[in-house]
Amino acid sequence: MNWFLLLVGCANDTLYETIFDGPSTADVLYPEENSIFDEPIGFVSNRHNGQIIPLDLKHKTALSDQYGAPFLRPRGIATGSTRQLASIRAYSPTDTTITLHAVDLHHQQLLQIPYIVGMYGQPLIYEPTATTIEFIDVDSSGNQSQIEGLILPKGKATTEDWTFTFNGQEWVGFGSRSGKQANLALPGEAYTTDNNELMMTITGDATNGDQLTFSVDTGIVEFDLGGVPLFLEEIPDSPNLLIAVYDPSSKQGWLSIFDRKTANEIERIDLPAEVQPWQVQFTSDDRIILADANAPRLFLFSLEQPIEEWTQIDTPAIPRDIALVETSSYQNLFVAAADQGRLDIYDLAAEDWIDINPYNTESTGMVFNSPIVGMSATNNPIYLQTETQWGAQYRDHVVVLTTFGGEVFMAEGQTGCLATTIDGPRLTPPLTVGSESVSFADSGPTSTPSMYADPFYGIQVTTNRCGGILRTEDWTAQYDQLEGNWLVKGSLSGEQQNRALPNKRYVTDKGELSFTIANGTLAPTDGDTFYFSTDSNILRVTELINNQGNREALKLPGKPVTFDYLAGPTDGGWDINRTRTFALVPITNANIVLRLRLESWEVEVVWN
Repeated sequence: MNWFLLLVGCANDTLYETIFDGPSTADVLYPEENSIFDEPIGFVSNRHNGQIIPLDLKHKTALSDQYGAPFLRPRGIATGSTRQLASIRAYSPTDTTITLHAVDLHHQQLLQIPYIVGMYGQPLIYEPTATTIEFIDVDSSGNQSQIEGLILPKGKATTEDWTFTFNGQEWVGFGSRSGKQANLALPGEAYTTDNNELMMTITGDATNGDQLTFSVDTGIVEFDLGGVPLFLEEIPDSPNLLIAVYDPSSKQGWLSIFDRKTANEIERIDLPAEVQPWQVQFTSDDRIILADANAPRLFLFSLEQPIEEWTQIDTPAIPRDIALVETSSYQNLFVAAADQGRLDIYDLAAEDWIDINPYNTESTGMVFNSPIVGMSATNNPIYLQTETQWGAQYRDHVVVLTTFGGEVFMAEGQTGCLATTIDGPRLTPPLTVGSESVSFADSGPTSTPSMYADPFYGIQVTTNRCGGILRTEDWTAQYDQLEGNWLVKGSLSGEQQNRALPNKRYVTDKGELSFTIANGTLAPTDGDTFYFSTDSNILRVTELINNQGNREALKLPGKPVTFDYLAGPTDGGWDINRTRTFALVPITNANIVLRLRLESWEVEVVWN
């Protein structure tokens, strides 16, 4: 299926037979972390059906986990449609196995989910089994019903208890993790549950209220951690997970250390009262950054440090997500606000907040039109499309972020500025050859004011080079004869408090742009107006066009995951760097997942 990238416009719904049902979170398992796959494998959890779908991230397909039939869809991993899967992590405990751990918010559990349980010429998936089926004759009528031909499809069946209750005409199914079934089973007819968890036929006689019960086992183990597990992260160089847990009844939060090898909770770290642990990041020097979902603050600490010595960092707003960028020259923590479209950066080395736009006295961060859903920082630097003032291509680590408004952006790791096209933020070029980017309308007696042009480049309006500060909009500068100055207004930025004085350099309120208006030989009169437009040229993805020519909006992107792979051989220094960097972006309400190549800013793959 061919897809093309579109950056603006409206959307029409398109129906798909998709392998996803509300994709929301993802993880990547690298070749160096397992001995089964030679390329990075993605695992995407689905909000509506509780399935986890594996993807072959390099070869642009769903993962072929059946070598004999690679054209078939992946069997995937089922956990039950009533589960609400949050963060997931893939793990290879042995050379021939892959296990997933996930947070189930609905049932307030940590899940241990086997995927590949061995190798015998090809990956072996856990074989579902069922217990003996029991018939419950509630009225002792002597009736007898049974289930015949029970099939438990791999990747659809999950660990749970099943009850089928006869209502006098049909059998109503209920799975402890799949919920009440909309499909009803008619006696003597082939039956399939809503999400293909079971296939069977119920035969025999029954009266109202009679039941058939049995249990299915697919190897999933549920762990009760005493509260609601909210987020999990791998502890570097360790088989252990660090899990943020919160008990809303006691308002007590703690960090649970879970050993994946022994499948046991081995330690708890109680947090101060009212702290609700949320997102976690590990630094290269073995420190932990913990976001509090209850208050505008972060905590910086190590596992060996007593809680009294933890460093508290006050944040401008309650954090929704955090992403850490570490290089040899800087350590920047990106912090997204929970209830507003705002991104701030904390310099861990300087122990202070970076002022992304010093002209903006209201905020030190970057402001968006919509709150941020999630962020992910790259492991390696990439070449950006913008150039340095010396003409060299700029290279830096980046943070990919998604918003509730259905947009994907990329921010520079050092500055926090949004990545832009090679043109960068600029004055919109004229539409026709020979015309000017800045036009003047003389409304009264003849006037000859002019907007000063740079003698070298001929630029009349200087734009802020930090992506995201300048917006795509129309501007006017209108002369106010009573005040003797120019009133500046942006179609999105609104009327500026600062007014432009004749023959003096003018800067807009938030530093979006600057210019100088000279009076000329004939002074301006009331109503004289300069017109021009600006283009932010921000790199962003908002929509796709499918092969049917319909526009597909990015309906609620999930948290992105950045990853790399080697695109070709290397001989230890003679070849060019063939590492390619991408973002895996689940689009929850559109039931698609994107592979976005960051350097070219192209959606190269759409899984659906």
